[in-house]
Amino acid sequence: VGLSCWGPGSSYANPQEATILMTLYSATGGPSWRFKLGWGDAYAPLAPCNWFGVSCDADGRVVELRLPNNNLVGNIPYSFTQLYRLVTLDLASNSLAGSIETSFGSLSNYLRTVSLGDNLLSGSVPFVFFSGSLPNLTTISLYNNNFTGSLPISIGFYVGAVNIDLSNQPGRGQISGVIPASLCTVTSIQSIKLSNNRLRGSIPACISQLTNLTTIAIDNNNIVGSLPPSLATMPALRTFQASNNSITSTFPTALCYTQAIQFLYLENNLLNGGLPTDCFHNSSISRVTLASNRLTGRLPASDLRGRVESGTFYNNSLCSSPQPSYCSGSTISCGPLLSCVMAVNNSYTIESTSSMYNFSVLTNDISLVGDIIVLTSVTQPPRGCSAVIVGGNRVLFTPSR
Repeated sequence: VGLSCWGPGSSYANPQEATILMTLYSATGGPSWRFKLGWGDAYAPLAPCNWFGVSCDADGRVVELRLPNNNLVGNIPYSFTQLYRLVTLDLASNSLAGSIETSFGSLSNYLRTVSLGDNLLSGSVPFVFFSGSLPNLTTISLYNNNFTGSLPISIGFYVGAVNIDLSNQPGRGQISGVIPASLCTVTSIQSIKLSNNRLRGSIPACISQLTNLTTIAIDNNNIVGSLPPSLATMPALRTFQASNNSITSTFPTALCYTQAIQFLYLENNLLNGGLPTDCFHNSSISRVTLASNRLTGRLPASDLRGRVESGTFYNNSLCSSPQPSYCSGSTISCGPLLSCVMAVNNSYTIESTSSMYNFSVLTNDISLVGDIIVLTSVTQPPRGCSAVIVGGNRVLFTPSR
């Protein structure tokens, strides 16, 4: 079947733990599980360390339970919390329902990983996982469930956290409240994902204290306020996702020159002001989305082609038509951009380069895909283009200004 976890230690578990496992089997529709080798087998009642998904230590105590995507349906029984040496719990992608009991706090001082994402769990965000009662817990994966309420302020006691995932599918998330400033004390954290919820308030300015943080995903919430300029100097940060919020501030110039962030997603906010002409030129940015904001002025100049593979800037007022005087005659060369969408409600000229081979006009967007280079405000298709691709538009070439 491709996935099985055989105990590296004893074949015979503690009899009480064998009973606990069978309680889980009975409570979650065990006979209908996709994989259940050994479970419910009358010939192996005392050998759960050899059951599918179970691993034990040398004393025959259960240390791992991995049953993801296995058609578990129902509530996690209370007795399950008596697996006192459990290190890894992975029951993701099933149909588990009900709330997470505070009794989970008695599970184990050994517990390091909890993966219960993509289920039907409900109730408040489980306080027990953020209270410090599980001192070795490093990964909490609770994505795509039906939790409600706020993020616990006690998250600051969760000093060993490395990965927290409370993100949801679009339209499903119900987690509200603010991002607690106490999160800034969890200096071990590397990834926090809170996408597609109902979080409000601003990004805590103290977030720059999280020097090990590589990923922040807070897109599709109700975040307001400013972007902390200190994001640009966070040494480990590689991905910052905050699209589809209501962030209102000028675009922090410091982000144009970051040497850490590679993926910057800020589409559909209320960012305003202009961008320096050398923005992203010598930065670490590989992909950037700033579409559907309130940016004005000129797009970054031709040096944008430095490291940027994908840039999205449409639905702003960047060199809008008619062009303001400070944009008149501007020329933008995107060079070997791999994927770039720029231009709805903008108007500017992109200089032809030797790398271009296609001219594409798709649904009134000016776009660059692959090594596609797109020009506007020219009297004829650009030189070097081998094809003109038109998607639902009438293409007119107009003289350059």
